[in-house]
Amino acid sequence: MSRNQGASLFYRKDRNTWIVQYYIKDINNKKKSRKKSFKEKAEAESFLEEFMYKKDNKKFIKNNGITLKTIIVSNTKKKMESDIISEGQFMRINKTLKQMPEDLLNTNIEEISEEDLQNYLNTLKNYSNSSIKKFYELLSQAFRSAFERDYIMLNPMKNVIRPKSNKRDKKVRALTIEEQEIFTDFLIKQDIKNTPYKNVFLIQMFTGMRIGEVLALKVTDIDLAHNIINVEHTISVDAEEKTIMKDTPKSFNGMREIPLTIYLKPYIIEQMNIAKINNHKENLLFVNRNGGYVDHRIANRILKKILINEFNIKDISTHSLRHTFGTRCAECDIKEVAIQRIMGHSSINATLDNYVDVSEKLKESELEKVYSYFKENMNIDYEDIVF
Repeated sequence: MSRNQGASLFYRKDRNTWIVQYYIKDINNKKKSRKKSFKEKAEAESFLEEFMYKKDNKKFIKNNGITLKTIIVSNTKKKMESDIISEGQFMRINKTLKQMPEDLLNTNIEEISEEDLQNYLNTLKNYSNSSIKKFYELLSQAFRSAFERDYIMLNPMKNVIRPKSNKRDKKVRALTIEEQEIFTDFLIKQDIKNTPYKNVFLIQMFTGMRIGEVLALKVTDIDLAHNIINVEHTISVDAEEKTIMKDTPKSFNGMREIPLTIYLKPYIIEQMNIAKINNHKENLLFVNRNGGYVDHRIANRILKKILINEFNIKDISTHSLRHTFGTRCAECDIKEVAIQRIMGHSSINATLDNYVDVSEKLKESELEKVYSYFKENMNIDYEDIVF
């Protein structure tokens, strides 16, 4: 056993672990006993050394006993106030927080071990990989922040592994060219009074705009003389889940000009004429029955209802319509950088990650090029090539 002022290190042979026992003073100058276990002696010695360095740190003493939930809430509010995250993201983080166990959230952050965190994350394997990632990142940010602020002496998340989901990743599905054709034909034939969001869906399918961007369009955003749609706003939700207008889209690249095709122009003009009748104070193209902002969630529900009832097409959302346009662009062999600019992606990697899927017909036509290449350059019969 080795001792330092206010702490000791010893080995538990029955558990094959190294224990650091130490004492801390809280804000009221009361002494509290703490223990931490380590598999390796070097880890225990490192912790002990760090403790001896920080034990008189006023910030550490003041914040000793702060809960995990307090750290997460504090970080989230700070990010929203600094415009790092939107009110909508703030709301989604709070939803994630509500799914976490209260006993973990209300535990003093200094008392949560690497084993505690790993065991908790391992219970999430029945969630999707994207959900597991949200929990993992929320915890990582909380403990990294606590360590950097001297609230804790070691970051227990440092060696925690993000588990893999038992579920297969679900990708956003695009409409096939055949599905897009029948859906487009259906929308064109619909009376705008019966299907008020038909032009929303058409704009998404033939421009790749986000649903929030379409719903935020104003008459002044449409330049008919130059056939351009200016994307400068987006409809979102705030922390209270209220539908709001934001002055800037999702990213800087989201602010863009999109060519208005001759095919789509009649339906844009139709919507502009309706907007003139509605006479909305912000000149919005789309408004709800009460003359307010359209909630994107309602538009999404209406879309799903139409597709299921009319065509028995499932697993399609308003985001799928945007994805449909991007997929058609990829199938037409449009350069990735052009797709990136049109779609408003923050990076070319986002474009490549989202639009690598192409139709079976395109795959077959592209493979024909390979077959022809083999036929011309290899001394084998075309029919002998097997894949």
